[in-house]
Amino acid sequence: MRMPKLSVAYSVNDDVGRNVANLLMSTNKNVSTSYCQKALSCYSVNGTLLGGFEEDTINFDFLDKTPDEKSNVIIVISKHQSTSNMKTLSVHHTGNPSPEAPFGGRPMELSYTIPAISKAVFKIYHKHAINLLNYSFTLEATHHGPTSLLKPLLFIEIGSTKEEWNDRDAVKALGEAINEVLELEWIEDCIPSVGFGSTHYPAKFTRIEVEERYCFGHIISKYYIDYLNRDIIVQAVEKSIPRAEIAFIEKKGIRSQLRRKIELILNELGLEIRYV
Repeated sequence: MRMPKLSVAYSVNDDVGRNVANLLMSTNKNVSTSYCQKALSCYSVNGTLLGGFEEDTINFDFLDKTPDEKSNVIIVISKHQSTSNMKTLSVHHTGNPSPEAPFGGRPMELSYTIPAISKAVFKIYHKHAINLLNYSFTLEATHHGPTSLLKPLLFIEIGSTKEEWNDRDAVKALGEAINEVLELEWIEDCIPSVGFGSTHYPAKFTRIEVEERYCFGHIISKYYIDYLNRDIIVQAVEKSIPRAEIAFIEKKGIRSQLRRKIELILNELGLEIRYV
């Protein structure tokens, strides 16, 4: 698969976004100032537009138009926060698979994804972070906004406290990963998949992403399973580009009655189901 045109966005008020942007500016020779609609800062990094915005990343509902209206996919660099304060390096998609949307986006709405690109970004990030043994390297389940963009996007993050957001080694790993991604012309084909169940940090799905030919779009954690309806499942399948072919279900934590409901809808949509 040929790598489509990318753009990169971050919040100027986000420690990770600001730190990685500064690193990209200092480590690339082919950097020039540019104009991105609405952005407070805008640079061309080896031909890819990098825009810094005032808003919090969860409210980046304007990325269809900026930093590059001609781009096909957006990578958002962001800090990760959690109540557990886990040291994490992560990649995830956005969406609110519940009737509430406390962190941006719309309720019961998922964003568009390109699983093959997310897998490429994830594996490259993993390669550059391989020696950061005190961090957990993980996919995250789908959460927060923005949700209404027509362009696919993914978040790449460092978590979960100010100490990690300003950790030079973690920032370097993320910056080096972005640099490598921006140089890609082709990415490997994979089997587009969706995941249901597991925790917010889905260890089994993460292992599959790294080690096997499958690539995940949306992952709906067990904490949202009670809200799952046909519309959310259809969005998870249809908003994957290309359309998801495989559904992985982690049985643990999903009541059998709910699991049968999910299986029925997935069967109607023509997906193969695998259990982990």
